[in-house]
Amino acid sequence: MKLRKNATVEEKYKNVCKYIYGYSLGGLAILCLLSMAMVVSVVAQLIGKGSFTEMFADDAGVWKSLYYAYYVLMFTAAVNFLRATFKKLISSDSPFRTEIAVGIRRLSRVLVWGGVGSMIISPLLHSKAPVVGSKGFDLFGFGIGLAGLMFDAFSLIFEYGCSLQTQADETL
Repeated sequence: MKLRKNATVEEKYKNVCKYIYGYSLGGLAILCLLSMAMVVSVVAQLIGKGSFTEMFADDAGVWKSLYYAYYVLMFTAAVNFLRATFKKLISSDSPFRTEIAVGIRRLSRVLVWGGVGSMIISPLLHSKAPVVGSKGFDLFGFGIGLAGLMFDAFSLIFEYGCSLQTQADETL
């Protein structure tokens, strides 16, 4: 990412948003392909036609597929909300707009509920197949949920910034 030496803060902000948007678009395409592959793998195993790789060939193959499909679908949804939010940031004249705060809030909800779901699903799947998930506390799911809470705090900051922006616009 190249910037002019004397680029303004707004130009730097827009370029960073475009950069993240571009990479999130590529990541979304990859995650969509993975999502389709995982869903096809689960369906193929449920109807007894095998799987794509030897990784899913043992008795726990369906449970592994479900476990990984959950994460891939959750991250696909999260990257989609991230992409949509950065697209709005690129076209907006100010980052403190209601639709941007709502986009960040949606991303936080996906991450929080994804983390909670992970902390529930991981031990359940581990009880079905010991090679899948975690036996006790799912630290990965906890980290996802914690990241979601941080994004929720950012959304509240952006909502507060929206109200300050509105007050400043009314003052002028």
